[in-house]
Amino acid sequence: MPSIEIHALHRNGHLVDIHSTKEIGYSSYVTKVELALEEKYLPKHYSKYDGKEVSRCFDYDKDFTNHKEIWDLIQDKRLTRNERIVLGFYFTRSFVFGHKSELIEALKSFDKEHNTVTSCNRIAEIIENNNDEEHIGYRISNSSSDDIFGQKYNEETDEYTYYNFLQQNEHFDLFKYIEDIERNIASLQ
Repeated sequence: MPSIEIHALHRNGHLVDIHSTKEIGYSSYVTKVELALEEKYLPKHYSKYDGKEVSRCFDYDKDFTNHKEIWDLIQDKRLTRNERIVLGFYFTRSFVFGHKSELIEALKSFDKEHNTVTSCNRIAEIIENNNDEEHIGYRISNSSSDDIFGQKYNEETDEYTYYNFLQQNEHFDLFKYIEDIERNIASLQ
Protein backbone atom coordinates (compact mmCIF):
# COMPACT_ATOMS: atom_id res chain seq x y z
CA MET A 1 0.00 0.00 0.00
CA PRO A 2 1.41 3.41 -0.92
CA SER A 3 2.39 5.76 1.86
CA ILE A 4 3.01 9.47 2.15
CA GLU A 5 6.57 10.73 2.02
CA ILE A 6 7.24 14.17 3.44
CA HIS A 7 10.09 16.19 1.96
CA ALA A 8 11.64 19.42 3.12
CA LEU A 9 12.92 21.89 0.55
CA HIS A 10 16.54 22.66 1.42
CA ARG A 11 18.06 26.09 0.73
CA ASN A 12 20.49 24.43 -1.71
CA GLY A 13 17.57 23.50 -4.00
CA HIS A 14 17.35 19.81 -3.13
CA LEU A 15 14.59 17.77 -1.52
CA VAL A 16 15.32 16.15 1.82
CA ASP A 17 13.25 13.23 3.12
CA ILE A 18 12.06 14.09 6.61
CA HIS A 19 9.50 11.33 6.93
CA SER A 20 8.99 8.19 4.91
CA THR A 21 7.10 5.34 6.49
CA LYS A 22 3.98 3.29 6.02
CA GLU A 23 2.67 4.96 9.18
CA ILE A 24 0.89 7.53 7.02
CA GLY A 25 -1.05 5.76 4.32
CA TYR A 26 -1.72 7.58 1.09
CA SER A 27 -5.43 6.87 1.33
CA SER A 28 -5.67 8.17 4.91
CA TYR A 29 -4.67 11.57 3.58
CA VAL A 30 -5.54 11.90 -0.10
CA THR A 31 -8.66 9.76 -0.37
CA LYS A 32 -10.17 10.94 2.89
CA VAL A 33 -9.55 14.59 1.99
CA GLU A 34 -11.13 14.03 -1.41
CA LEU A 35 -14.12 12.20 0.09
CA ALA A 36 -14.74 14.99 2.60
CA LEU A 37 -14.59 17.73 -0.04
CA GLU A 38 -16.66 15.73 -2.51
CA GLU A 39 -19.37 15.15 0.10
CA LYS A 40 -19.46 18.83 1.07
CA TYR A 41 -19.31 20.46 -2.36
CA LEU A 42 -20.29 18.11 -5.17
CA PRO A 43 -23.61 16.52 -6.10
CA LYS A 44 -24.05 12.78 -5.74
CA HIS A 45 -22.30 10.78 -8.44
CA TYR A 46 -23.61 7.63 -10.09
CA SER A 47 -21.50 5.04 -11.89
CA LYS A 48 -22.05 4.85 -15.62
CA TYR A 49 -21.49 1.08 -15.34
CA ASP A 50 -24.25 0.08 -12.92
CA GLY A 51 -26.04 3.33 -12.04
CA LYS A 52 -25.27 2.99 -8.33
CA GLU A 53 -24.15 5.91 -6.22
CA VAL A 54 -20.37 5.91 -5.89
CA SER A 55 -17.66 8.36 -4.97
CA ARG A 56 -15.72 9.90 -7.80
CA CYS A 57 -12.64 8.60 -5.95
CA PHE A 58 -13.63 5.03 -6.77
CA ASP A 59 -15.36 5.42 -10.15
CA TYR A 60 -12.29 4.95 -12.31
CA ASP A 61 -12.22 6.02 -15.91
CA LYS A 62 -9.19 6.10 -18.18
CA ASP A 63 -8.86 9.89 -18.32
CA PHE A 64 -9.71 10.56 -14.65
CA THR A 65 -12.68 12.76 -15.60
CA ASN A 66 -14.55 11.82 -12.43
CA HIS A 67 -11.53 12.50 -10.25
CA LYS A 68 -10.81 15.82 -11.94
CA GLU A 69 -14.12 17.13 -10.61
CA ILE A 70 -12.65 16.81 -7.11
CA TRP A 71 -9.25 18.24 -8.08
CA ASP A 72 -10.95 21.18 -9.81
CA LEU A 73 -12.60 22.14 -6.53
CA ILE A 74 -9.39 24.00 -5.69
CA GLN A 75 -10.73 26.75 -7.98
CA ASP A 76 -14.25 26.71 -6.48
CA LYS A 77 -15.18 29.93 -4.68
CA ARG A 78 -16.99 27.98 -1.94
CA LEU A 79 -13.76 26.40 -0.61
CA THR A 80 -12.07 27.99 2.36
CA ARG A 81 -8.42 28.93 2.09
CA ASN A 82 -7.53 26.05 4.45
CA GLU A 83 -9.40 23.57 2.25
CA ARG A 84 -7.52 24.84 -0.82
CA ILE A 85 -4.20 24.41 0.98
CA VAL A 86 -4.97 20.85 2.10
CA LEU A 87 -6.29 19.83 -1.32
CA GLY A 88 -3.44 21.44 -3.26
CA PHE A 89 -0.70 20.20 -0.95
CA TYR A 90 -0.85 16.68 -2.39
CA PHE A 91 -0.87 17.74 -6.04
CA THR A 92 2.12 16.05 -7.68
CA ARG A 93 4.04 19.19 -8.61
CA SER A 94 2.99 21.28 -5.62
CA PHE A 95 5.67 22.81 -3.39
CA VAL A 96 5.10 25.01 -0.35
CA PHE A 97 7.74 27.71 0.08
CA GLY A 98 7.59 29.41 3.47
CA HIS A 99 4.06 29.62 4.87
CA LYS A 100 4.93 26.85 7.35
CA SER A 101 2.56 28.06 10.07
CA GLU A 102 -0.33 28.52 7.62
CA LEU A 103 0.25 25.03 6.16
CA ILE A 104 0.28 23.53 9.67
CA GLU A 105 -2.90 25.39 10.66
CA ALA A 106 -4.71 24.26 7.49
CA LEU A 107 -3.73 20.64 8.07
CA LYS A 108 -4.69 20.75 11.76
CA SER A 109 -8.07 22.32 11.11
CA PHE A 110 -9.23 19.99 8.32
CA ASP A 111 -10.42 17.05 10.42
CA LYS A 112 -12.33 19.30 12.82
CA GLU A 113 -13.98 21.26 10.03
CA HIS A 114 -15.05 18.10 8.19
CA ASN A 115 -15.76 15.81 11.14
CA THR A 116 -13.44 13.16 9.76
CA VAL A 117 -10.18 11.45 10.63
CA THR A 118 -7.35 11.80 8.13
CA SER A 119 -3.60 11.87 8.59
CA CYS A 120 -3.59 15.68 8.29
CA ASN A 121 -2.81 16.12 12.00
CA ARG A 122 0.11 13.69 11.86
CA ILE A 123 1.57 15.40 8.77
CA ALA A 124 1.19 18.78 10.51
CA GLU A 125 2.98 17.41 13.58
CA ILE A 126 5.93 16.13 11.52
CA ILE A 127 6.31 19.45 9.70
CA GLU A 128 5.90 21.41 12.93
CA ASN A 129 8.66 19.37 14.61
CA ASN A 130 11.10 19.93 11.74
CA ASN A 131 13.08 22.92 12.94
CA ASP A 132 16.00 22.78 10.53
CA GLU A 133 16.55 26.38 9.47
CA GLU A 134 18.00 25.21 6.16
CA HIS A 135 14.57 23.89 5.17
CA ILE A 136 12.58 26.59 3.39
CA GLY A 137 9.47 24.62 2.44
CA TYR A 138 7.71 21.28 2.10
CA ARG A 139 6.05 18.85 -0.26
CA ILE A 140 4.51 15.40 0.03
CA SER A 141 4.47 12.53 -2.42
CA ASN A 142 3.11 9.07 -2.90
CA SER A 143 5.77 6.43 -2.17
CA SER A 144 4.55 4.12 -4.92
CA SER A 145 4.62 6.64 -7.74
CA ASP A 146 7.52 7.41 -10.03
CA ASP A 147 8.42 10.67 -8.34
CA ILE A 148 9.41 13.19 -11.00
CA PHE A 149 11.53 14.95 -8.40
CA GLY A 150 13.58 11.91 -7.41
CA GLN A 151 17.02 10.93 -8.64
CA LYS A 152 17.55 10.35 -12.35
CA TYR A 153 20.29 8.27 -13.91
CA ASN A 154 22.34 9.96 -16.65
CA GLU A 155 23.79 7.28 -18.94
CA GLU A 156 26.23 9.68 -20.60
CA THR A 157 27.93 10.65 -17.35
CA ASP A 158 27.16 7.42 -15.48
CA GLU A 159 25.92 9.52 -12.55
CA TYR A 160 22.69 10.23 -10.74
CA THR A 161 21.27 13.72 -10.80
CA TYR A 162 18.69 15.15 -8.45
CA TYR A 163 15.94 17.65 -9.03
CA ASN A 164 16.97 21.16 -8.00
CA PHE A 165 14.00 23.48 -7.54
CA LEU A 166 16.27 26.54 -7.80
CA GLN A 167 17.42 25.53 -11.29
CA GLN A 168 14.45 23.55 -12.64
CA ASN A 169 10.81 24.47 -12.94
CA GLU A 170 8.70 21.33 -13.06
CA HIS A 171 7.00 22.33 -9.80
CA PHE A 172 4.69 25.15 -8.81
CA ASP A 173 4.40 27.26 -5.67
CA LEU A 174 1.12 26.25 -4.02
CA PHE A 175 0.57 29.53 -2.21
CA LYS A 176 1.17 31.63 -5.35
CA TYR A 177 -1.29 29.36 -7.17
CA ILE A 178 -3.89 29.80 -4.42
CA GLU A 179 -3.36 33.58 -4.40
CA ASP A 180 -3.96 33.62 -8.17
CA ILE A 181 -7.16 31.62 -7.70
CA GLU A 182 -8.37 33.93 -4.93
CA ARG A 183 -7.60 37.03 -7.05
CA ASN A 184 -9.53 35.50 -9.95
CA ILE A 185 -12.51 34.68 -7.71
CA ALA A 186 -12.51 38.20 -6.27
CA SER A 187 -12.43 39.75 -9.75
CA LEU A 188 -15.54 37.79 -10.74
CA GLN A 189 -17.63 39.02 -7.83
